[in-house]
Formats: sequence, C-alpha cells, structure tokens
Amino acid sequence: MRFRVATLNLEQDHKRWDARCELVRAEIGRLKPDIIAFNEVCVPRQSARGLRDVTPVLTGYKHRCRKAIGVTMLSGWPEGAS
Repeated sequence: MRFRVATLNLEQDHKRWDARCELVRAEIGRLKPDIIAFNEVCVPRQSARGLRDVTPVLTGYKHRCRKAIGVTMLSGWPEGAS
C-alpha cells in the first residue's frame, strides 16, 4: 500500500501564521497527503483544526484529528482502516 505523509512545524503563533496560512494550504493541496503531522500547533487560534476543516477541498477527502504529545496528526484514512 502506498501513502503520502507530510509534516510541518506550525511554530505556534509567533511566526506570522496569518501570512503563512495560505502557503501551507496551497502546499497541502499540491501534495494531497494521506497523513499530515503538525507540531507546535496554536491551540487558541485552532491552526490544526482550521487546516483539517479545509482538507476536503484541498485533498478530496476528509481528515480526522489525532492528538499525541506535542504533535497533531490528521489522517485521511477511514476509521479502522489498516
């Protein structure tokens, strides 16, 4: 099985998120990853959730959030898929 993974450090909110957000979205749309891992998400700004909400438009399928210590993962695989 082939799948595509993308990772990105969102660097909380101190690195011009408003200016970078559209660039990040464009790259997600270009890569169309099955799994996306973000670290340093900004909880107050909901940066990972906002990216998750646009993945159906960008990739063609809905991603779900999975949280781990320091990392937020988005998966486009159906629940229980292996």
